Amino acid sequence: MPDQISLEDRFAIEDLLNRLCWAVDTGDAEGVVSCFTPDGVMVQGGGQRFEKTEGLRKFAEKATEPAGAKGRQHIVKPLFFIRSGDGWTMRSYLTILHCDETGERRIRGMSASDDTCVKTPQGWRIKERKNTVWSAKGQPWVGR
Repeated sequence: MPDQISLEDRFAIEDLLNRLCWAVDTGDAEGVVSCFTPDGVMVQGGGQRFEKTEGLRKFAEKATEPAGAKGRQHIVKPLFFIRSGDGWTMRSYLTILHCDETGERRIRGMSASDDTCVKTPQGWRIKERKNTVWSAKGQPWVGR
C-alpha cells in the first residue's frame, strides 16, 4: 500500500463516516452496525467500549434512541489520514448539533475522532472508532 492514501480510498472512507453519522442521526441502528467490521470496536469519549457485532448493536440502539437522537446532527470534518496496518485511520473533528422540539439550536458536543478503517469484500468498514471529548481538560494538547 502506498504511503499516501489514494483519492478513491479517501473519498470512500469519508463517505463511510458520513453514512455512519446519517444512520445515527436518522435512527437506523442496523445502518450503524453495517458501517463496522464484525469484530469492530466503538470507544466513546468516556471510555465505554462496544465490541463485535453484538456490542455494536447495543451501541447503535443506545445512540439511536429517539429521546436523545431526534433533531441531532453529527458533523464530521476530516483532518488527515494516518497509515494503520493494512488500512487507514481518519482523524477528524466531530461536532454534534441539536435542534429541540421548541426549535432551539445548540452545540451538543465536540470531540476528535480516530476511525481506523479496513477494506473488506463489502468495501471500507470501521475496525475501531475512538472518540475523545474536546474540552479544556480533554483535548490532546501538545505544548504549554
